[in-house]
Amino acid sequence: MSRDARLYVLDEPIGGVDPAARDYILNTIINNYSPTSTVLISTHLISDIEPILDEIIFLKGWKKSSVKEMLMIFAMSLESLSTNSSVMNSKPR
Repeated sequence: MSRDARLYVLDEPIGGVDPAARDYILNTIINNYSPTSTVLISTHLISDIEPILDEIIFLKGWKKSSVKEMLMIFAMSLESLSTNSSVMNSKPR
């Protein structure tokens, strides 16, 4: 995050590190990106990044939505949602 970029693409930035390092990495991302930039994070550790997300895209179903909208529609955590194939294959209301 040392450059003033419009797009940051982070592939599994918290994969394979201990919880303290995860917190440090996530705090670094949150505190150092430009509000005019987009941060794209790919991860399987959904529950760790859920609190910092504005929008989500599940590649399995190619669904894009705001985090608040997904939580209101499906009334479950994003991690539960991502592993629930019946929900991922359904169309939101």
